[in-house]
Amino acid sequence: RRTTSTVTMNGTGGGNTLSGNITGTSSFHNLTFSGVSGSWSFGGNASTTGNFTNDNGTVTLPTLLTIGGDYTNNAVITAGSGEVKFTAVDTGNTLTGTMTGSSAFASTTFLGSGGSWTFVNNATTTGNIEFSTSTNVTGTSSLTIWRNWTNNGTFLHSSGTVIFASSSASTTLR
Repeated sequence: RRTTSTVTMNGTGGGNTLSGNITGTSSFHNLTFSGVSGSWSFGGNASTTGNFTNDNGTVTLPTLLTIGGDYTNNAVITAGSGEVKFTAVDTGNTLTGTMTGSSAFASTTFLGSGGSWTFVNNATTTGNIEFSTSTNVTGTSSLTIWRNWTNNGTFLHSSGTVIFASSSASTTLR
């Protein structure tokens, strides 16, 4: 693993699996999926220390995906019931592309101490969303939350809208 490398998945067929140890010191730096009509899944948890990008094809996320930089989806990402953790400790990180419908997040956590992110496009989380201490998240569009909202950091709606869509009596806002 090199700290500035980008691994690009160019497969054009279905059934591609990324497996083995893809966390900790074996994390990708930047990971890009760009194979037209390709489909990928993960055999276990995975992480990047940099950006996660899906330009083409379909990616099924693992139970836990940790991202240390930007998130871009220009195709289809299926979250299932997994969690995406954003851990960047720098400012200026963005979440762009399709993040609604079949590409909605399941549960989302922003953890990077001193990190900041901006939702550039509309986004939905069908599970929980959490902003940890010392994180800054800005929403410049629509953010739809279906479960629990925990804000121990800073969330700025900017010119955006936050929609709490759950009809469950057990949903919490903190």
